[in-house]
Amino acid sequence: MKYELKNIKTLNTHEGMAWTATVYKDGKRIGTAEDRGDGGSTWLYVSNYAEELELTAWCAEASKNSGLWMAEYANKYGTVHHVGGEKDGEKTWEMSFSTEMALAYLLEVADLDKKAKKNIIFRVPTGITEFIGQEYDTYVLKGQSMATATPSSVAQALVYITGKYATAQVWDFRDHAWIDASAMLDTMRDYIPAQVGA
Repeated sequence: MKYELKNIKTLNTHEGMAWTATVYKDGKRIGTAEDRGDGGSTWLYVSNYAEELELTAWCAEASKNSGLWMAEYANKYGTVHHVGGEKDGEKTWEMSFSTEMALAYLLEVADLDKKAKKNIIFRVPTGITEFIGQEYDTYVLKGQSMATATPSSVAQALVYITGKYATAQVWDFRDHAWIDASAMLDTMRDYIPAQVGA
């Protein structure tokens, strides 16, 4: 099972970015989502509440291994709910991965996938910034998109990125995850040692 956002349209407002998108499950349209850009909640419109719960649970699980900031954000700063009484004077709390966080995860994946199909997207992990996540940068392949890039030009870009930032991570749009740039470079050494440097 896979959820994704397509047909994303954005608009900057005086209170933030507004956006709308179509929600897909396994390639089939199941509803829409929107943020009105007024500082309020993000809205999901699907046929029933069970579908919303399923989408949220899937995103919570998918984000755990994605390397995206959202999973760490959920663990560090996510909404907590009081779920029990008091025991020895202490309250019981439980982490909640909300539908709004699920949509933020899907939106971030869609945005990174789109950008990574044209250029190399990388970040240097420096901790999680509350509400913002981790910033990333773009390495522009000279006159090429990722679809037409040669392995040697990608390898040369990785040599530059890892040389400048030892802990850099690169976005892999096939697996929807941040992966270690030096590990990717090591893998490429097996195929094109002359361009990478054995």
